[in-house]
Amino acid sequence: MAAILRIMTTTLQKLVPQLIRSYLFIPLGCIATLALCGGIDALLRLGHISFPASVLTMLTLSTALMIAARVFGERKVKRVVNVLDIPLGFASKHISIVFTPSFVLLPLSPSMGGMEAGMVIATFAIGFVAMFCATAFGVQGLQRVLGSEKARAKDHEHVDKVRGRSSPVVEETDDPAVELEFELERRRNSGGLLTPPTSSFATPASEISTMELFAPAPTAETSRVRGVGPVCTRLGDPFQRDIHPPQHHYQRDSAISSIGEKVASHVVLHPHTIIYSIVFLFVGLPVYYITGYTMPFHISITALCYHFSLLLPAKLKKFLHPVLTTSGLTLLLIYLFALTHQTSLTTALNSYSTGTRYLHLFRPSEFYNLALPGAGDLLSSLLDVSIISLSIPVYHHRHSLQRHLLPIALPSLLLSCLFLFLYPPITSRISISGERAKAFAARSVTLALATPAVVNLAGDVGFTALLTIMSGIVGVLTGPALMRLCRVKKEDYVTWGVVVGVNAGAIGTAWLLVGRGDPRAAAVSTMAMVAVGVGMVVLTSLPGMREAVEGLLGR
Repeated sequence: MAAILRIMTTTLQKLVPQLIRSYLFIPLGCIATLALCGGIDALLRLGHISFPASVLTMLTLSTALMIAARVFGERKVKRVVNVLDIPLGFASKHISIVFTPSFVLLPLSPSMGGMEAGMVIATFAIGFVAMFCATAFGVQGLQRVLGSEKARAKDHEHVDKVRGRSSPVVEETDDPAVELEFELERRRNSGGLLTPPTSSFATPASEISTMELFAPAPTAETSRVRGVGPVCTRLGDPFQRDIHPPQHHYQRDSAISSIGEKVASHVVLHPHTIIYSIVFLFVGLPVYYITGYTMPFHISITALCYHFSLLLPAKLKKFLHPVLTTSGLTLLLIYLFALTHQTSLTTALNSYSTGTRYLHLFRPSEFYNLALPGAGDLLSSLLDVSIISLSIPVYHHRHSLQRHLLPIALPSLLLSCLFLFLYPPITSRISISGERAKAFAARSVTLALATPAVVNLAGDVGFTALLTIMSGIVGVLTGPALMRLCRVKKEDYVTWGVVVGVNAGAIGTAWLLVGRGDPRAAAVSTMAMVAVGVGMVVLTSLPGMREAVEGLLGR
């Protein structure tokens, strides 16, 4: 019984801080971030400026941090950054889930003929590979001409320091497995059970022994014999009180303790899965079947599917990106439960996203006519937090960005022009409708900037969302192979950042930051992504640009 109580106490000690952070500090931080973004959106609307508030907030925040670091010093600003990283680090780490609504809602899109679908797939594939490789070769050549390779070589001298300071996974994480490894490393260094000491993150989470986790760290007693001499260390025995327990009691207590440790270990490693399962069973289902309101039900399904997608083996993730896995499973479950509720899939998906986003709360004329938000609306609103979170790597690597400004800005602005004036005329002449042809102009622009650009062109916004997210997923899945084909070195973070930023958008940028673990490339990718998107928005906002694109379509 004492062992069980000790296991429960240790479990609660590890879970409570994590749950407070995950379900109190992070939501409050996200709400504050969205409130700031809503205020900036209100200012943009007063000036009748068509520009995404999330992108402007990201640029404003990163600029404010840079100015504050110059005025007050980096040490004081670091405290602010650590606070900001609570919600923003979470948003950048889990950016994949906020893109799932666009795929879940695909059945609501207008139907597409077989010939047009084939042309769309062929155009997307050929255009993606061509633009990806052309950008890679162009950026490498531009760096040679401008002499950026020497500046990049200086950056490599500080790569370990920069990564240790900037990576949200190393600095602070809500991943239970990483937290357990930190705990085991602390015990190694403080004379705990594990010897000899090993480096941090050396033990995979799946191989962590529950006895190592829940056994108390013994205290070391030292004594010296005859003055200065060797130190004798005696490790305390946690079972010292009962040196010779009866055999049957020992076996029974050991079995109970082993079962308790396995259960406790599972709880510590997967607390969010357990919590969302409880929400699904005891909140989502009753509310769904009694009142018909679907948001708690759908959000718990999406979260559980996302957690499942993260547990897939690495080999499967090379083909099944979490966005695809989460979206497909969510759509399947929504359909199955809609049948049990005697509603159609169309009705269920319309409740998944009712069109009520957080920005409507800051618009008094629209506030009183809003429908209750769905799970898709909640996730789409959190997309803005993910965009704003990119301000952190931009701030950390501002010096590298300044040194490589031209290799970042020139290709990005040039590609925004190429996308706008090449894709629509080519796609419109191969049996792709005019609205979808205009959507191709913003194929690789991040969704936050692609939407206003395509609205300016009167294109298909829903089709744009599909193209931009698929560009990100394909960029993550095929990017390393294409980079090897173009002979781009792994340490060439400028080329990696620009190529991924202009071709794979926010999903690719998040992969560079979290998946590949290269915050400098992620910072470059952020600026390239913003540059190509801002260029697209500005171009499409010019007077007469819609008519010019219509003329390119042959209309």
